[in-house]
This record gives sequence, structure tokens and C-alpha cells, in this order.
Amino acid sequence: MYQYHFNLNVLEVVLILKLRVAAYIRISKKEKEVNSISNQKDLIDYYIKDKEDMKIYNYYVDNGYSGTNFDRPELKRMLKDISNKKVDIVIVKDLSRLGRNYIEVGELLDSLLPLYDVRLISINDNIDGLNDEEDSYLLKALLNIYNENYPRDISNKVKTALTTKKVNGEFVTSYAPYGYKKSRYEKNKIIIDIEAAKIVKMIFDNIERGLSKKEIVDILNKKKIRTPMEHIKNTNEGKKWDISMITGIIKNKVYTGDLIQQKRKRISFKNHRLIKTKEDELIITKNNHMEIISKEQFARVQDIIKHSVKVNSNNEYDIFSGYLKCA
Repeated sequence: MYQYHFNLNVLEVVLILKLRVAAYIRISKKEKEVNSISNQKDLIDYYIKDKEDMKIYNYYVDNGYSGTNFDRPELKRMLKDISNKKVDIVIVKDLSRLGRNYIEVGELLDSLLPLYDVRLISINDNIDGLNDEEDSYLLKALLNIYNENYPRDISNKVKTALTTKKVNGEFVTSYAPYGYKKSRYEKNKIIIDIEAAKIVKMIFDNIERGLSKKEIVDILNKKKIRTPMEHIKNTNEGKKWDISMITGIIKNKVYTGDLIQQKRKRISFKNHRLIKTKEDELIITKNNHMEIISKEQFARVQDIIKHSVKVNSNNEYDIFSGYLKCA
């Protein structure tokens, strides 16, 4: 973009090149007001206010996105504009706004921006690509490493705090299991939810009586009993029970009074995908809360499921059911 200045007295025309600035702004869900979107925008605007050769081309604002990966819509939009040669300068409050992943940020700084001849300015880090020297490259590398270590350190501290609570028998999940509710008087404790607990008990009792999961599903849907998630969220959207819901309930040891936590974990502070936890990594607190199902009944039901045990017409178990097969 160009700006023309006319001086009629001297009869000269001065052509000034306006460099197109991409102002990149990011804040994660957990960050404080000091990194607010408005604060970052004001800082960038103030920085270029007296720079006659710069003009904001666009603001790219990722609100509520972690810096541990590059899967951010506005960052992707900015990178596309860079590849289309619409941007001359990228300005950020500091390098951590671009990201906290050492490899990805390093690739951006050392490969992508130089490829398209785009200059980087990080205001608080006092980095300007126009003045890049060996010291500046070293500073960027050190800041990049520090920015990656920050979320790792925070992640480890949060994980340690949560693990300590779990080991102490504190329930730290957002929603209590169906059949329970969070205590209003004791933090991180669960108590019996009488309405839902009756349904849980009915499910276990009916399995012992020989009903199939499908038959139990039909009973619940016919009676228009709210599904577990509808009950927990106190909604009534007319959703239907299904076999997976019954399976989830009759396999959950929480109903025996034992609290089992950390069934899934994130791969790392960068990759938030959940994976199943190994058996020896589970955190189990025995007799943590009031039971809905006795341990004996729970064991019987597991045996019925495992061996497809049927109940005969006299309401007695056929001990060979599930073991003997026709030749």
C-alpha cells in the first residue's frame, strides 16, 4: 500500500511504502487479564502509532486457544495471508502469543517467515527481524524453549495437585456418576441421589432376575425415565436409554462405595487426546462413599454378564449356563 505526499512549493512528490502489518493476538482460557485481547491490541496499536511506514492490514485474534499447538483458526488465516503475500510484518506482544511449542514456533520463525520475506516484531521481547543478528537469534531460541517449558510446568503442577486430591478420596470430576450427586456441604464428596439410585438398583436387580439389557432398556423407555445425562444436567429432551448406558452402569464399581479415578489420561501437555489408563495407574479409594449396590451383588452381576448366566423358572441360577455348549 502506498501513500503520496505532495509539496507544492518544491514541486516534488514523495512515494512512501506502507508495510502491511498482521497483528496476531492470542489468549488461552486460563490466562490472566494482563494478556487480555484488549491489552494486546492496545500495545500493538501504540507501537505502530508513530511508525509512518507501517499500517495494520488485519487483526488475527485467537480467543481461548492454547499455545501448545498450531490448530488455531486465526493463526491459520494469518499463515494463509502470509503465503498469499498479503503481509509484510507480523507483530505480537511477545513470542509466547505465537505459541508454546518449540518445534512449531521454531519452524515458523526460521523457515516460513524468511521464505516469504516477512519480518517479525515481538514488542516485549525487544525482537525485530529488521535488526536480526546472532544475539537476536539466540534470544529467540531461548525464549522459545522457555515458552514451551511454561505450559509443561503448569501442566505438571496441576496434575500433581489433582492426583493428590484423588489419592485422598476427593471426587474431582465435573459430574457425579448417575445415582450420586455432589455434596453441597463437603467439597469434592459425593452422596446418594435417591431418585437415580433407585433406577441403578432396579437395573442390577433385574439383571439378577434374568432380564436382558434390551428388556431393561425397554422398561426404562416405556416408563419415560430420563437418561443418565438428562438427569445429571436436569433436562428432559426425550432421549432414549440404550444398551451401552446399561452396560456402563452395571460395570461401574462406584456403586459399591469404591471410588475409581484416573480411568483416562491425556497423552501430554501438547496432545490433549485421552487414552485409557493402565490398570496399575488407576487411583482406587476403597469404601469412599455410601454404596448403592453391595459388593456381593456387584460380583454376582459381573458373573452373570461374563457367563451369560440365566435364571430358571424357579428364580434360581442355572450354574452350568454359559459354560456348557452343544457339540
